[in-house]
Amino acid sequence: MKKILFILAFSILMVPLTASEKIPTEEEVAKLYVATFNRAPDSAGLAYWVNGSGLTLSKIAQSFFDQLETQTLYPAATSNRDFIESVYSNLFNRKPDQSGWNYWENELNTGSFSKNRFIEAVINGAQGDDRTILVNKTTVGLAFSSAGLDDVVIAISIMVGVSSDTNSVAVALAEHGITIAGTWKGTYTCSQGLTGLTLNIVKDIGSDDVTAVFSFYADDSNPTVPSGSYSMIGVYQDDLVLNLESLSWINNVRGYNMVDLNGKFNASFSKFTGNIPYTGCTTFSLSKVTE
Repeated sequence: MKKILFILAFSILMVPLTASEKIPTEEEVAKLYVATFNRAPDSAGLAYWVNGSGLTLSKIAQSFFDQLETQTLYPAATSNRDFIESVYSNLFNRKPDQSGWNYWENELNTGSFSKNRFIEAVINGAQGDDRTILVNKTTVGLAFSSAGLDDVVIAISIMVGVSSDTNSVAVALAEHGITIAGTWKGTYTCSQGLTGLTLNIVKDIGSDDVTAVFSFYADDSNPTVPSGSYSMIGVYQDDLVLNLESLSWINNVRGYNMVDLNGKFNASFSKFTGNIPYTGCTTFSLSKVTE
């Protein structure tokens, strides 16, 4: 059994080793936050580690153990066995199975694995419900960071209740005010060319009904486009889809027609992209504006 576990652990760690030696993605670092701190990444922290530190994923994981937050969570007296239990609980909401627990304890006790490498190995080896839970926690973490939030207490509380149930993601985000409502900015393309777009979305709590204001204006690359706006209505769907229908002009522009939007949000509610079902139009792409 120990030989099998060793082979499994070795393959789990070595297969993604090359990836861990490159500049990491936000998703990869968010998983480290979940595993090490049991919380969502704060916006400033995630931006630093991904864009400012210049460190590879493995170096970031190692650097986490130099942080005061880590030393507070895991004082010097923390046994390797307790540390392993904490990481599994942080990632998967469960204790490790007994054989795996014993194996990892021995690996840490003998120095065969460092704690940061152990965390990377467990993350990379997630399967089944464990993987689903980790994906859901990562989604919540990225949404928290994308919303520009930095409060560590809230970063911890937002993870409470996130499970393998995809609905737990929506509940966690809604309870902390992270929804589709707000200001979205970007561009869309119709016959007049690339055009600036600000979409202000309002969604009532407890309802899937959505209202919005579509405001268009000149993009720097297409300065002759006039400014105009109109209202829209739609219904938000659980699969992150929102189709908005044009309703009435607010600021009418002669020669321009109102258009509908058929789009989908990314899991962290930071992007809204899709197509425009109108002759001469193609796609739109919007990013949520944080306070």
